[in-house]
Amino acid sequence: MGRNNKSIIKLMTLCIAFLLTAMLPIQVFAAETDGTAESVNPDAYQLKHIIEVDNILQLPDLPTGCESVSLTIVLKHFGYPANKLDLVRNYLPKQEFYYVDGILYGADFETTFAGDPEDENSYGCYAPCMVITANNYLTDNGYKGKAYNLTGIDFEMLLSDYIDNDIPIMIWITNYELEPSSLSTIWKTPDGKTVQWRRPEHCAVLTGYDRVNKLIYVSDPIYGNRSYDYDKLIQRFNEMGNQAVYIDALPDNQTKPIVPDKPYTPSTPDTPNYIYGDIDFDGNITANDALLILRSSVGLETFTTKQSALADIDSDNTITSNDALAVLRFSVGLVDNNNIGKTITE
Repeated sequence: MGRNNKSIIKLMTLCIAFLLTAMLPIQVFAAETDGTAESVNPDAYQLKHIIEVDNILQLPDLPTGCESVSLTIVLKHFGYPANKLDLVRNYLPKQEFYYVDGILYGADFETTFAGDPEDENSYGCYAPCMVITANNYLTDNGYKGKAYNLTGIDFEMLLSDYIDNDIPIMIWITNYELEPSSLSTIWKTPDGKTVQWRRPEHCAVLTGYDRVNKLIYVSDPIYGNRSYDYDKLIQRFNEMGNQAVYIDALPDNQTKPIVPDKPYTPSTPDTPNYIYGDIDFDGNITANDALLILRSSVGLETFTTKQSALADIDSDNTITSNDALAVLRFSVGLVDNNNIGKTITE
């Protein structure tokens, strides 16, 4: 029997299984687990991963101290005896506002907190300032670790490189249920630079994700440990400049590393490659990708924006069974669409 005939028979067999399973809920199991639906092979594409993190609330002591409290949450998670008020009063660079000839002067919030976290009328700071604060704390207390500024990193890389390795990360989003951000108050820094604040800036600790239910988990200094809509949080993260801070450090009472071998640095490419038709991001085009597309076409699967783009094989801006069939045919060697299998860089 010819190779093409074998492929057709294989395709027909897969189609039957395809239709029988498309309407069933998907569960992911590891080869060596307790058999529960949430057990996921750590070496495979993960749909859900949540780090257990003890929350610390900023109120009432630090009404504008979400950044310092988020840093405290991360440090204490790794076993450091950090205290939120100690960080603010002894390690955080901060500067109060003042007027000269009717002109408002204040901190360059990239590197210095604008105001004081103990004052409800203050503003906040960005990732570089918290890197300085963390390193001040680590150095002054004799720890060998270091904080890194991950600003510019792709959000999915935060999940795969850090959360999947049980490393919580400080991220910048917005407050009030992820309200859209907007530019607000303008002032000058002491060196004459004009800066403008973006409100409602907020900092929290990224702790997990659930791709099935489209949720991102954070330890929030205002609202506690909670979840947000997956796509909405990523949108706000991007609005705030893809800011993130990673602590690569071990307190003296820990005996083994809990960080990746190679921490992210700004020189590392932050735009991952994707493959048309690879919906589960495992690097291969398989019948499972086709099944996911088919389920999405009938409303049983909710895709991220990236998954939707990779699933729209015929580029008609709609995910249909035709897209699923094209991927299924490709998976058995019947290539009739030039888009499938192409690598793209975001």
